[in-house]
Amino acid sequence: LKSLTDNDVYHLTRFTLQDLKRTSKLLDLPPTFSTLSGARLSGEEAFFLVLCRLAWPTRLETLAIFFPYSPGTILEAVNWILSFIYQNWDFLLHDFNSRLASEHLSTTKLDLFASKIHAKGAPLKACWGFIDCTIREICRPTRWQKECYNGYKHMHAVKYSAV
Repeated sequence: LKSLTDNDVYHLTRFTLQDLKRTSKLLDLPPTFSTLSGARLSGEEAFFLVLCRLAWPTRLETLAIFFPYSPGTILEAVNWILSFIYQNWDFLLHDFNSRLASEHLSTTKLDLFASKIHAKGAPLKACWGFIDCTIREICRPTRWQKECYNGYKHMHAVKYSAV
């Protein structure tokens, strides 16, 4: 991580190096931890691997080519950090009445988000979330050809959408 430029980090994770460090700190990731196999990583480094894993549609073996860890170590680090984040922050996903969740999802905050988005040039005044659609090309299927055909991209594909 230390040898990568900000552009490299952004290309690999869609985060700037500064954003990666700030998010690691906000998530209260540990300075270091050990995987089950005994490998020691920093929380920031493991979070970087999580972001790489989520940004790249690739196998662990491919990530191991670029990073000084075996595929097994990368998998253990990614799973450890994801478990840590879930154990410490899952209430934001489940308990919308909690103090922290209600602060961020209040009508006042959502109105603020929407006004900032509108101020940047969005035509809608009440928009605070965006749909992110990922299209993955697939081989031409025998069944469900019409359903899988994407006329926009002119290929057979599967779409994944999230807000």
